[in-house]
Amino acid sequence: LGFLNRVIRGIINILNILKVLYRYIRGFKS
Repeated sequence: LGFLNRVIRGIINILNILKVLYRYIRGFKS
């Protein structure tokens, strides 16, 4: 279970980073 929680946390962190990058790129283009 600890390993699963670590994996889920890592996926959430990656999704948050992608959201920030997407917002930054979209803002940079416009």
